[in-house]
Amino acid sequence: MARVFLFRVPGSKGQAKIVTMLLLAVVVTVAAVIVYLWTSSFTGELSQEAREGTVSMGKMLKVEGVRQEGNSLVVYVRNIGDATATIDRVYLLSPGGTVLASLEPQEGPVEVDPSGVAVVRVQVPDDLVGKEVIVSLSEQGGTTVCFKVQGAAITTGAASTTTKQVSTSPPKPWLKGWQYRRPVNVTERSGVTLANYPVRIVLDSSNFDFSKAKPNGSDLRFTTSDGETLLSYWVESWGEESAIVWVKIPEIPASSTVTIYMYYGNPNAKYEGDPKSVFTFYDDVESGENGWEIKSERNGLWHITTHRYHSPGHSWYYGREGYWDYDVGTTRGYILSPPISLENHQGALLTFWTWWEHEKYPWGSFDSLDVYVCVNKKCKKVWHRDCNEGPQKADWHQEVIDISAYVGKTIRIKFRFDSIDSLYNDYEGWYVDDIVVRNYVTPEPNVTIGAEETP
Repeated sequence: MARVFLFRVPGSKGQAKIVTMLLLAVVVTVAAVIVYLWTSSFTGELSQEAREGTVSMGKMLKVEGVRQEGNSLVVYVRNIGDATATIDRVYLLSPGGTVLASLEPQEGPVEVDPSGVAVVRVQVPDDLVGKEVIVSLSEQGGTTVCFKVQGAAITTGAASTTTKQVSTSPPKPWLKGWQYRRPVNVTERSGVTLANYPVRIVLDSSNFDFSKAKPNGSDLRFTTSDGETLLSYWVESWGEESAIVWVKIPEIPASSTVTIYMYYGNPNAKYEGDPKSVFTFYDDVESGENGWEIKSERNGLWHITTHRYHSPGHSWYYGREGYWDYDVGTTRGYILSPPISLENHQGALLTFWTWWEHEKYPWGSFDSLDVYVCVNKKCKKVWHRDCNEGPQKADWHQEVIDISAYVGKTIRIKFRFDSIDSLYNDYEGWYVDDIVVRNYVTPEPNVTIGAEETP
């Protein structure tokens, strides 16, 4: 039988709150549960009025017993107060006080009426079976006081050990296996509630210690404000003292700030970023044609190449493989993306990385490079370069196009090349890579990164 400590925590304006502290040190094994007993040197005590029953006892609980069913931990709890209590979470802590698991009762929150007994069941994670843990029960809307217990296991007789207070609030949930985290505060500035919004986070030596993360950033993880629910993310770039990361946040209320957590410092973690789960549409041309349509209008040359690319190791190329030109007479053709839904978007942005080389001529519109947005086979030009508009040769760079006019529609993106004539086509041609469509508003949310935290 575990001891129950009942004490009064002073409240405001002279009032008092009666708080129940339930704490069990347990060895979880496949066959049995050993419950540790201890005495407390904590100085808090019940007031004279509470002992005599002249004031409300409020929510007070007593552990009647603990047993194990397979890998489930079963705790019997009696309500000895005069108000209904609800147990909504069970924390498993290491003997040092680190949160190892934050568990919800298997049947959901458990209500205990005055004088009643309730059964609270939780599933013990496989990696904790056979390990010594501290069990702490959290009463909904109340306060859980956690104690660090020192002493040996006692299976018979009495035990006397030392206890000391280490926290006066429920243990903070923590992503298991990670050593560090930082809060990331994201503030909405456009006055519109954002849903499933990709947020760009820039890390540098002023807001992040790169020496505590893996060299490629593969141990980076992001969670919601609860510290446990993982968010989709993608590492765009990672260097020794700078990085760019995108995280999709489920909701950012208008003109409000939400906090997420960035975890790092896990040598065993593997990279789990996925840009396709962050953006509305993402294609790095590493999965082949992947739903794109290739249309030759006249001597068309669109195909996938490894000759040049922005991200390794493929891109779309309009030109002749091996010759590195489009000198086949008059030539034109396009590629057309799979359908892209812009439903439930607040705005939309199209970006792509590109490289080109074509003839330079001050008159006419020869060697035309065009991007269209198509809806129900009707296409509108949203971007254009040709022999006298834009440079003759452009190294890899990103083009950015606001396509918010198409929010609520299903679109397709078309990239089209047209030489117009058969002259001076001995230039390398056009490459396209890393095509993204994403939710977008202006101004975009502001991001600030807080101080480092440890478990």
